[in-house]
Amino acid sequence: MKTTYITAGLLTLICCISGRAADPAAQPQPHPESPIQKVLDLTEIPGGIYSTNLELKQLDGIPATLRLDVRDGRITGNHDRFGELKGRISPIGNGVFMVQLRGKDYRASQFWVFRPDGTAIIREIPDRGEKQLAVPEKK
Repeated sequence: MKTTYITAGLLTLICCISGRAADPAAQPQPHPESPIQKVLDLTEIPGGIYSTNLELKQLDGIPATLRLDVRDGRITGNHDRFGELKGRISPIGNGVFMVQLRGKDYRASQFWVFRPDGTAIIREIPDRGEKQLAVPEKK
């Protein structure tokens, strides 16, 4: 009985190794210009305007939409309550960046995790489970 299970297991393993599943040509390949390849290689946030929805603790968790301008490792924006926001961006790796924002009565440290579609999930530090997103505006 044990021999049957071992034989069946070995046959399955051999089929997987030598079969179509192991053939790289048989696997779906991303297009050479696929955004996912670019995301993993990002060393800086692509410049431009990002529309963000932030659930700000200072606003009792009410979502606020901010337009943030990213240029040369810096980030700027404006908010009615916090005034001018400025910050810096540090790469972490694999499409993840640390963003630190400061404004009047506002401080935030965030991780921006880029996705293949060019948007970034925003995670506050500490993360309170907010659903926040940065979306690049069309040029």
